Amino acid sequence: MQRDSASFTLLVATVLCVVCSVLVAGAAVLLRPRQEANKVLDRQKNVLIAAGLIERGKTDKEQVKKVFDERIERQLI
Repeated sequence: MQRDSASFTLLVATVLCVVCSVLVAGAAVLLRPRQEANKVLDRQKNVLIAAGLIERGKTDKEQVKKVFDERIERQLI
């Protein structure tokens, strides 16, 4: 196959697209647990900020979890 042909160009483009899509899909699958954990942490942090128990931007992940577990009681309404 000649390098200057249209079929070679399409082959290279197709292979490149497949490789990139596999990499992106793999990254999405591998990062899913971290995304879910960050979603829960963000919700907890926003509840604590709204309740005035922590200040915005001055807490780390462990402190948010600790304060949330100690001070917030979950209730079904």
